[in-house]
Amino acid sequence: MQKELGLKSKSAKVYTLDASKISLENIGRNMPNTPLLGALAKATKVITLDALIDNFKENYSKKFSAKVIEGNIAAMRRGFQEVKGE
Repeated sequence: MQKELGLKSKSAKVYTLDASKISLENIGRNMPNTPLLGALAKATKVITLDALIDNFKENYSKKFSAKVIEGNIAAMRRGFQEVKGE
């Protein structure tokens, strides 16, 4: 017996983002999770982009250089701006 996998909601939306490309361009490494956080903020409105960035700075600015922090923030901003939903 074959199981059907997938979303069962009629109101579900699909969002797309080239998160790997964004992370390579902004961070210099393939870390798609960072731009995906920005996209998640826009798609769900559970957290604002500013709150996400503030939290990131607070938690990581002592561990990483300013260049690394700025690259990650740029990736989050691009994820927020470039996510597309249908």
